[in-house]
Amino acid sequence: TAAWKRETSARGGGFLEVDEAGLGVSYFFLGEDQINFFVCCGPKIGGKEGVKRFCAEIAQALESMRELCEAA
Repeated sequence: TAAWKRETSARGGGFLEVDEAGLGVSYFFLGEDQINFFVCCGPKIGGKEGVKRFCAEIAQALESMRELCEAA
């Protein structure tokens, strides 16, 4: 087996939507400066617009976390 290397490995997790009006998100970290997200939704969440709103909330949360880290 090949040796594990942080530079070539991704770590993450997530969940699928469990309700017709729910959202799911998976995420994984690539290296030290990139996070990728995959967002899916149930049929009652509002399609692409519901997913766009959820993605905007994720982006805002990440921005808030960055500001907290920079202030520390």
